Amino acid sequence: MKAKVVSSSDLFDKEKNPTLCLSAIRMFNNCHKCRIFRTAWFKRREGKLKCKPQTKPEKIELLKKIRQLRKELQELNTALCKEAED
Repeated sequence: MKAKVVSSSDLFDKEKNPTLCLSAIRMFNNCHKCRIFRTAWFKRREGKLKCKPQTKPEKIELLKKIRQLRKELQELNTALCKEAED
């Protein structure tokens, strides 16, 4: 179990935390696990989030790779379906 001491200035800073998200996920820079972030990410609306997610850069890179691999799988599936029809 992890513990972290967070000051009130971290919680109530309007620039870093405009929506006053008090989730423990945010405090550990794991916003990529948040339901709201995941929904926005897969709908490609991550830039429109009001909460300014705190996520480690390597996690964002992994999510981008997942997005790219899903796109490639979809293209392969489309090609296979067309081939099966012929």
